[in-house]
Amino acid sequence: MSATERGGFTHRMPRCGATLAALVAVGCAGTTQVATPPREPPPVARRVLNTNDLAPPVGRQDGTLSPGRPVARTAMRRQLTSAVFSPDGKRIFAVSSHGELVAYDVASGALRGYARPWYDGTYPRLQVDRSGSRVLVVSPDRAQVLWDLRSDALRSVPPLPGATSYFVSALHPDGTAIARTSVSPEGHAVVITRLDEELETSVRLPGSADWGDDTAIRYSPSGARLALLTNGGRTFIYLNAASLDTLRTETLEPPADGDALTVDPRADVYDVAFRPQGGQVALGRPGRIELLDSLTAAVRADFPLRGSRGDVEYSADGRWLVASSELEIAVIEAETGRVSGRVLLSEHGLTEEDQVVVSTVLPGDGGFFANSPTGDAWHFDASGTAQPLPETAPRYFGDLSLLFSPDGAWQFLIIGQPVIMRVGETEPHMRFAEEGAQVSVWGADFSMDGRTLYVRSRNGVSRFGADGMRMLRCGNESPPERGSDGQLAQAPTHGGCLFDRDLRLSETQFATPDGRTIASFVRENVTVLHEGSSDPVRLNLGQRYRRHCFPMCAPSRSLAPDGSTIGFMDLIPSEGDVPTSQAWWEVYDARTGRLRAGGTQPAGMSGLIVFPGGGFALRGEASVALYDARGRRRLAFDGLFNMTTSNDLRILAIQTTDRVIHIVDTVTLRERETWTASSLLGLFEVTPDGLRIVAREEANAVVSSIDGSVQHRIPLWQDTLTVNFAGTFALTCDGGRALRVDTRSGERVDIAPCDGRPDAISEDGTLAVLTVGSSARVHRLSDGHVLTLETLIGPDPAVLVAYDDMGRWDLSHLDAENVRIRAAGPGDMASLDAPEAASRTDGLVGHFLRGE
Repeated sequence: MSATERGGFTHRMPRCGATLAALVAVGCAGTTQVATPPREPPPVARRVLNTNDLAPPVGRQDGTLSPGRPVARTAMRRQLTSAVFSPDGKRIFAVSSHGELVAYDVASGALRGYARPWYDGTYPRLQVDRSGSRVLVVSPDRAQVLWDLRSDALRSVPPLPGATSYFVSALHPDGTAIARTSVSPEGHAVVITRLDEELETSVRLPGSADWGDDTAIRYSPSGARLALLTNGGRTFIYLNAASLDTLRTETLEPPADGDALTVDPRADVYDVAFRPQGGQVALGRPGRIELLDSLTAAVRADFPLRGSRGDVEYSADGRWLVASSELEIAVIEAETGRVSGRVLLSEHGLTEEDQVVVSTVLPGDGGFFANSPTGDAWHFDASGTAQPLPETAPRYFGDLSLLFSPDGAWQFLIIGQPVIMRVGETEPHMRFAEEGAQVSVWGADFSMDGRTLYVRSRNGVSRFGADGMRMLRCGNESPPERGSDGQLAQAPTHGGCLFDRDLRLSETQFATPDGRTIASFVRENVTVLHEGSSDPVRLNLGQRYRRHCFPMCAPSRSLAPDGSTIGFMDLIPSEGDVPTSQAWWEVYDARTGRLRAGGTQPAGMSGLIVFPGGGFALRGEASVALYDARGRRRLAFDGLFNMTTSNDLRILAIQTTDRVIHIVDTVTLRERETWTASSLLGLFEVTPDGLRIVAREEANAVVSSIDGSVQHRIPLWQDTLTVNFAGTFALTCDGGRALRVDTRSGERVDIAPCDGRPDAISEDGTLAVLTVGSSARVHRLSDGHVLTLETLIGPDPAVLVAYDDMGRWDLSHLDAENVRIRAAGPGDMASLDAPEAASRTDGLVGHFLRGE
């Protein structure tokens, strides 16, 4: 019997003299002889799987959430960005673009946990430890958050200096450490952060600091090794996770100009994947796939794979490895290294331009799905034979749509409303609820006396105070401003609100923050109503206003904090095809309605601010000019870099591009101080007492005296720095801890782990607020107690919940027995159970905020 090797398969020809049936089937000694060669794999590689490095079994941590947390359960209301099964397949975790993080028991459909580490605008991914009780959430633009289901605690992980991407991080299988990379002038480094011990170890990596963005870092399932892809994916490094010794490193040459990298970013780079059950790591490279020993990184088997790409992905049960390029796909048995089948994409009419990728590798008997950016999908079995496409097949390129449990018993379909199904069944076992209860907190603000806290969300403004809890009739998520006496008000851009009066302002109204003067703007009718007067003042509109503002106009408006002056500015409408080149402005006496000054400016002018006493400023793109009440120009500054004011607008701080700080008294229109800063600053505010300036300098907040002679620098771990109204205390995070900083002396007081965003500090500095998802957590510095306030979307009005770290809690005025909240189980309704009267503490919020 003769044989010829073609493409790794052996073709065997039959002998003559066989039975009649065989002759009929294949013919003999004739020119019409046809052979149907069986598809035989190459010889089986030996010792492919290292059984001494399998992931050790660990018992799953069960239990409900902390019993002191009476939070209404909720659902996923946004697009899922990541989902993962626990290693035992009994629990599933999912997170949405809205920051909704949930954990479900797969078989029972019971919600195991709900958390809100973020709010809108992030696209997080998940990693889970093997016990299924610790989850790491990473996002491209925020610090990592660790969720511990055993204590229902969210913990922010401090970012590393020089980190190139928050996505480049790996959770240890035991959930005890996180491996990340950082870049410094000295080069690349791998840093291990031990979470429970708060210790860090690091090692310098070979190569230079200008390698480029990191691609991936991953722990092996046993936690013994780390695999790192860097240098844009062209460098592979294998490390001992305990000692951080390098076991293997190699680098691909960069592609030539005009090579495939310009078309496919995955070309000419490495790809790496650990077998989920351990014992093996797959390394993909252009032209070849290697199966490595998971402890030594030695090559135990390798296979050719044509093309400039080598993507590798294991099935959830670790039985199969599928390797793919732009030309072909190979299916490999992980334990034996045997190639069970290959798919030549050209045989299916597919070319490199189709950009076909493997989307899901099925557990059990094997097979996989492939997709293209055009929405086409294919299904192949383990031999590479095309199969009918089932309805549950993922049909979206690069999109999370299908996930299998490690034991192959469950599949998670993320199409529309997410559902969990038993493999082989057509009816969903469980559906995610479509409606939710929690709302994201966008900010919090104390009243001046510290007895009331206002929490802002898209659902409105929740008022938690000594006299009870309720929703304001006005307000939204927009940041408010404070008046000269510290009262809070929102601009009427989307419907304004005076917090202390609970008074809504329409989009045609604007007012001073204290609400004592309200102006109404309806086309050509502008009226101003002052407190204590029943007759509104009607403005005698100037010629420029009437000529340039009608029939269509939406001018910017400015009202002096004392209600004495009102001004307008807008672009002069274009005529025909000629673009506008000028802006008009007018300033009125708000008490008499008379025009004080008006004129036109170049169209680059961007704003008008009126000051107490009648003066005003016109700001341009790189300049600002100050005028007195009669419109006479008094001061001008070119090279404007930044400017800010005190709350009463009586002090204006200006920095020019030459780093000079000008402090101007806006009533007398004279410079009080002039000094040069060490660098260009982002100015925040001037404190109401006119003694300090709060500014931003790169990664520091700077609190300076008004003359620049005394300065305190506060390192900013997050971008957020919150200062109270008086400017005496600041709240920020540094090194993973929330800190209160005395801006006068620089003294720091440690508050708690920085689990959230620092949002508010009371005037006396005794209460600090960190917001996490739907929760506003009030920390009392005197004894360390925490009061958690939550706003839940339920019946109208919303339900407000307050609970402390002693397990006591209280509801807003609604009858708890009649409150019905959407549950996060299989979509049913569940009541928010009230505790027994003995465990409920009436007036808990009032007692806490009063300091009792």
